Amino acid sequence: MSQRLAFLIGVTGHRKLGEENRPAIKSAVRKIFTDLHEKYPQTSFLLLSPLAEGADRLVAEVALELAADDSFQATIELVVPLPWLRAVCENLLHRTGERSEFDGLLNQATQIIEMPLVEGITAEEIVNSEEARAKQYREVGRFIARHSQMLIALWDGVREPEGGTARVIRWQQEGADAPFIKTQNSLDEPECGPVYHIAVPREHSKPELKAGERNTLYPKHGRDTDKDKDKDKVESYFHNMWSSINDFNRDISVDTTSFQSRVSQSKDWVILEQHQSQLYEQHQRLLSLYAAADAAALDNQKKKNRAIGGLFFLVGVAVVCFELYTHLLINWWELLIAYIVFLSAGVGLHRFVTRKKYHDKFIDYRSLAEALRVQFFWRLAGLPLTVSDHYLRTVRSELDWIRQAVRSSQLLTQAHSSLEQEYVQQNQKQIFNLIQKRWVEDQLNYYERTAQKNKETAHRWEWWITLCFRTAISLAVVMLLIHLKTEKMNHILAVLVFIAAAGAALAHEFSEKAAFSVLARRYKWMHSLFATAHKRLAENVESSQYEAAQEIIQLLGEDALIENADWVIQTRHRQPELPAPG
Repeated sequence: MSQRLAFLIGVTGHRKLGEENRPAIKSAVRKIFTDLHEKYPQTSFLLLSPLAEGADRLVAEVALELAADDSFQATIELVVPLPWLRAVCENLLHRTGERSEFDGLLNQATQIIEMPLVEGITAEEIVNSEEARAKQYREVGRFIARHSQMLIALWDGVREPEGGTARVIRWQQEGADAPFIKTQNSLDEPECGPVYHIAVPREHSKPELKAGERNTLYPKHGRDTDKDKDKDKVESYFHNMWSSINDFNRDISVDTTSFQSRVSQSKDWVILEQHQSQLYEQHQRLLSLYAAADAAALDNQKKKNRAIGGLFFLVGVAVVCFELYTHLLINWWELLIAYIVFLSAGVGLHRFVTRKKYHDKFIDYRSLAEALRVQFFWRLAGLPLTVSDHYLRTVRSELDWIRQAVRSSQLLTQAHSSLEQEYVQQNQKQIFNLIQKRWVEDQLNYYERTAQKNKETAHRWEWWITLCFRTAISLAVVMLLIHLKTEKMNHILAVLVFIAAAGAALAHEFSEKAAFSVLARRYKWMHSLFATAHKRLAENVESSQYEAAQEIIQLLGEDALIENADWVIQTRHRQPELPAPG
């Protein structure tokens, strides 16, 4: 089962492409996928296509052909957003063209997402009114623009008068309003993305337009892509975001026994192994991706902690060597060489850690894992919510990839099957008890245990810092008394005073970097939150008030996401640095 994140690629375009243009257009579409795969080789693709005649079907056909090609190593999955529920009117879903083409492609879709009816439109109007159907088609375009990280547009380049294709392109470049997202408000910055425009000549097109010519259209505003910034900066922004997704996929592709063991352990923390096979496929995909993110976060945390410990050790040894050389063993030039070697090693280690981004990856992967855990339990509880619409809404730039990652993982698990809905309805008490035990209770115990552990660790470091400072002061007093009596400086005591003071400074700096006290307070706050949720959820389940139980799970998830976002903002900038004792 795939654990990798995928790029979300939407498609829009004209229904009539012209048979003479199709080979050039197909070649251009194929090159988009191959170029992206070459640049981001660890990342798979999700194609959002409503399978209308023309552009939608052509791009879907090319994508599925590539997916079946053994020489193309990336996975491509087809996600089909339909304009209305199939039960409302299945006969009109294919709109125009051959129904067999539509059905053949639809049967190859990994996921089918049915748009809810626009407020005021009835099932009867869908059957009888072209205007009502047009409103639903508009919702499909809005959905694609809202979710796509990049958009393939088979288009003649004419914006006025604005048709369906031009409208979707504008939404992609300027941000699509999303009335189906209740958390969106006027202060939310629009989410935009580039458009890969492939030329489709038509009767009113410019005469110099050649079929298959490709041009990239970047957003006109929003998310660090202001119109006064040059093209290179805009390209760099999207490249950095997509590279982060690709890096994550590479990091979770590790096939070592230790990493796979951590993945299995992360799964067991959420759902015991004997129950995992009972989950629906969508649940299993979310669980697998969560476990991979959690394992990768732990892996980078260990590397970061080892690196910080190494930095403090190397600098500490270098300082001791230098002090011994300058005060006691001035003829031992080897100590000066050791000082240079250890300090240079510290600088080299710092550069290595910075280049590997252990700190950033730990923070990012930890936040992704938390978002996916909330998404998993929301889905398990039957809540049709999307974490990406609640998480890091006001934090953009380098963290955008996390929201995109959550959205792509959620998209494949969005549609609830009738069997799944029926299962949730029939087993509500069992499901909520499972969520209570495997999420609320486990997190409650975790925060209580970890808060106490960090509090005790902070006290231990404070004790060592105080001891070092007192030792330094005491030795300095002794050194002063000896100097007053002998009128000579005691170099041994001078070295010991400096080492004690430097040790206190290093211990204080390490404690500040690790933020034991801050974490203890944060975990205590989260323990209080989960304790309240634990009590109220138990009361609601016991009295069979399952809608109230769902509300508790929703609110708990939202608060957990807010807390995690605050932690990300406060922690991500605290990069490992060379310690400066003294």
